[in-house]
Amino acid sequence: MIIRPLTSEEWRLIACFASRLHDTERAKLLDDLGSASATSGTPDGSRVVFHIAGYERPRYQGQHPFGVEGRMLDSDGAELSVLLHADENGRLLELEFIRWDSCDLLGPVGTHSCCSPIALQQGNSHRACWRVSASAEDDELLHIFGPENLYVEYTCPGGWRVGQSNAPW
Repeated sequence: MIIRPLTSEEWRLIACFASRLHDTERAKLLDDLGSASATSGTPDGSRVVFHIAGYERPRYQGQHPFGVEGRMLDSDGAELSVLLHADENGRLLELEFIRWDSCDLLGPVGTHSCCSPIALQQGNSHRACWRVSASAEDDELLHIFGPENLYVEYTCPGGWRVGQSNAPW
């Protein structure tokens, strides 16, 4: 078992989950995130198990999801469910990628550079976080078209730009 630091993609994904939690649970998860390291729980990377510095995890008696479910695409376009689990004390335990066909996970967070949307869902409300990467040919990462000709884009390295979609920039 090789313990490693969290990848930036894992860190951002967990932070997206935390943003959908209530204040106390969010604060505890972000605190755990700040002192967590990781190991791969499966050869294909579909389970990432976390270790929290200074925390002695109790003998395993089960786990529960944080109450927010994510969805993203694998590198071949197959839909994945993403669950973040806590131990019996509500502490960060495991990140799980579930692929619903019989194939192994091809590109979990941090192992490929294709653009993968992540939509977090809680109850009837939705909030989206996006993991994207730029290529040498195209630095435009995200385009949003809104009401009244609102246009928002994010480019690398330019950052955010907001304007009108019906007028030249």
